[in-house]
Amino acid sequence: MTEKEAEDARIKALVDRLVDERLKAINTTTKSSAPESNKDPEFTVGKNLTGATVNWRNGFWFETPAKDFSMHVGGAVQYDMGLYSTTQSLVTGPRSIGVVDDGVNLRRGRLRAEGKVWEVVDYRFELEFFNAYTPPGAAAGINRLSEQQTFMTTGPTDAWITLTHLPIVGNVRVGNQKEPIGLDHLESYRFLPFMERSPLFDYNTATAFNNGFSPGIMLFDTAFNERATWAIGGFKNSYNVGGFSVGDGEYVVTGRLTGLPLYADEGRTLVHVGIAGSHRDSVFSQDRFRVRPSIRSSAGPQTTFIPVFLDTGFFGTNSQDILALEFFANFGPLTLQAEYIGTRNSDSILAGNNIGTTFFQGYYVQALYWLTGEHTRWDKKNAAPDRYVVNRPFFLVNGEHGLCKSPGAWQVGVRYSNVDTNNRGVTGGMLNDLTFGLNWILNPNIKFQWNYEYAHRYGVGPGGTGDFNGVGMRCQFDF
Repeated sequence: MTEKEAEDARIKALVDRLVDERLKAINTTTKSSAPESNKDPEFTVGKNLTGATVNWRNGFWFETPAKDFSMHVGGAVQYDMGLYSTTQSLVTGPRSIGVVDDGVNLRRGRLRAEGKVWEVVDYRFELEFFNAYTPPGAAAGINRLSEQQTFMTTGPTDAWITLTHLPIVGNVRVGNQKEPIGLDHLESYRFLPFMERSPLFDYNTATAFNNGFSPGIMLFDTAFNERATWAIGGFKNSYNVGGFSVGDGEYVVTGRLTGLPLYADEGRTLVHVGIAGSHRDSVFSQDRFRVRPSIRSSAGPQTTFIPVFLDTGFFGTNSQDILALEFFANFGPLTLQAEYIGTRNSDSILAGNNIGTTFFQGYYVQALYWLTGEHTRWDKKNAAPDRYVVNRPFFLVNGEHGLCKSPGAWQVGVRYSNVDTNNRGVTGGMLNDLTFGLNWILNPNIKFQWNYEYAHRYGVGPGGTGDFNGVGMRCQFDF
């Protein structure tokens, strides 16, 4: 090849390379500027279904490489022990709660599957295997012949699918789920700082008989960079733990709005406020309010083995309206939380007489402190406390150079609750409840809890006033 031919070949190769680079740039620009609607969905989800991995995120998760599909199979076990003493007036006096025996109890035994399919659909299905022993007529009330008796039945808690990433509404959830009301209610049972939720959870009929889950449809989303949340849903008013309800009407509308006016240091410092409301058609045109102890050691949630401190009994009403206010704050290792719930019942009927609108209310305030320096984690999307993060997970083993140890996380807490179920001749009673707690979180999956409860019941007439003392312990494994 002559020198001229070599020069021509070099120039041609250079031109070809420049043309190829220009064509690639044009092709890339054209693809990136194409409207989203022109993209083939086949290339956005499910494009790589091989090579799924298994990861540990406080439980085993199976995921495709692009995380279009995921699945977690897990559950939780809570085993409780309770020791009790009561004043004689509560055992034998008018409106007595009877003898309260010491006991042990598998409080919860649940299995669940959850995850994502085709990137835009979330799902969860959880079963409770130790729902209640309820003798006929003891708790479900007259006129509920099909819902009176359960005996360690298996029933659903969460059983829903959620369509995500939707325009305007964000997310739509369909199935058995928690109604968006009450911070204490919405906090997962796995992360409760005390063995039981506050008496407000029992007292509020929105969750008093259905284990806290209602069948329905809910719209929800976050706003302002997850500094606010909103949720609204329509539900069927259900008085059983089976996830079903049969009755003409008996519908519910429940909504919640929350905000984070202060959020810093990934939630180590935050202030949360929220308001929620619910309008409810009554089931069988009746309502009932009751409160059980904050320490329980027999089959639950509905049973005559667990004493009932306050109980209005069933009384007639057309509808129920609930207002709930909530507050939560983190200041480093210190956590403060409080809620108020008021409920009015229209056209209340007692002993065949219309007594007008009845009103009942309650509140609690609580303080928690992490002795080992952690802080209560916050889930911004759900606007509720999240799973523990332990700075130094527990271990105690013999090493080559002596004993090796790490303490886990330790937390102390106190909660004061007050509930009033007396109004217009309805005398369910009044309750002051003081609960102290000590939590040892070994790691994000295992914890021990110790609680002491002092409860004072009054307002039920002569001879019905008295005190209740309980000491409880819980062992929990969540995976």
